[in-house]
Formats: sequence, structure tokens, C-alpha cells
Amino acid sequence: MRTARPAQRAQGKGRQRLRGDRLPPMHELSKKVTSWRKVELLKQGRTVKRLLHGFTCQWYHVCRQQPVRVVLVRDPAGTEDELHVVCTDPTLPDAVIVQEFFERWGIENSIEEAKGQMGMEKTRGWCAKTVSRQAPLTMLLGSLVKLWYVQHIPRGRHWQPAALPWYPHKRGPSFRDMLAALRKAIWRQRLLGKLHPPSKLNDLDHALLFVVCEAA
Repeated sequence: MRTARPAQRAQGKGRQRLRGDRLPPMHELSKKVTSWRKVELLKQGRTVKRLLHGFTCQWYHVCRQQPVRVVLVRDPAGTEDELHVVCTDPTLPDAVIVQEFFERWGIENSIEEAKGQMGMEKTRGWCAKTVSRQAPLTMLLGSLVKLWYVQHIPRGRHWQPAALPWYPHKRGPSFRDMLAALRKAIWRQRLLGKLHPPSKLNDLDHALLFVVCEAA
């Protein structure tokens, strides 16, 4: 990062500088900041308080002479790491830039879930329509899995994932847990629906369901 306004050429010799003076690293620059602004933002469905400090500068290797806005984000409680958010539109308010960054996190999670759990980008196709259809279909199926879980799981606690002793801080289900619950509902009906009543499954039945529903 460099300062936004390059220094003028000295004694009229040579052309004007395209790049400003180099700024120190962000972690060193944040230590010198004294004018933090406290705001409330919405992060993953909950309201959080953050300290913001923004400045306009150059990122010459990426945006050349176009100015960018850098916002330093600090958690006043000290529980989360400091963020350095860069925006190519320096006219936006700092709070709007950080809020847009927080809202992007849900999109990134959905893409990661589609790639890691739903097999997106693993199909092989020979035409452009295959690519244009496969990714939206995968994202749609992921949304349907979440909607099914929200609608049906509160009615039956036995579909929820079991608490793991090595993961005591987990408070809610992951997307993998939702997929496992859906597999359990499908395979329970296909394999055991006609053999036993749901309340009379033995240990072997439970073990079989566990292996099937947890399979990737």
C-alpha cells in the first residue's frame, strides 16, 4: 500500500511520480491509529460492535493509480482478529464496506458447502450448457437441504446429529449434519421402513444407519 497522493517531481526534472510513499504494514499502521469509530454491524444474524478506521491510498500492483479505500476493523472485546478490508470504491462509507464484507461470508460458505459436500465442479462435461446448469443446480439442492432441515428436524429430535465429546463448543448443526440427517431419513425408510417400527431399532440397525448417513 502507498499514500494516495504522490509527491511532485523535484526541480522539474523527469515526470511526476505515479506511486506515493510506501505505507508500513497494516498491523504496524493500526498500532498508530488513535481515532477509531465505534459502529454496530450485522454479522451472521447477530449484531456486533466494531471499531473502524478508514483511509484512502493506492494499491499500485493491483489497481494502478486508481485510489482504494482501506478499512481497519478491530473487535473491542479482543476475541476476534483484526481485519483489513479493501474496497475499490473510495466513496463508500466505511461501515457500508465492512457490512458488505460480512454479508459476503454467507455466500462464501454456500460455495464451500457446494464444493465440499455437494460435488460441485466434479462433473465432467463437453459443452458449455453442462457447466452453466451444474453449478446452479448444486446450489439449489443445497438450499433445498437446508429448507428440509429447518422444516422437519424440530419435530423429531432423534434426527439431529449426536453431540461429539471432542467438539463440546458446537452449538448448531453444520451443513454436513443436515445432509447426514436427510440421508438418515431416506435410508431409514428404504432399508428399515418395512422391517421394524421406528421405535424398535436394534443396535445393528442404528450402526448401519450411522455408516450410511455419514458417508460422503
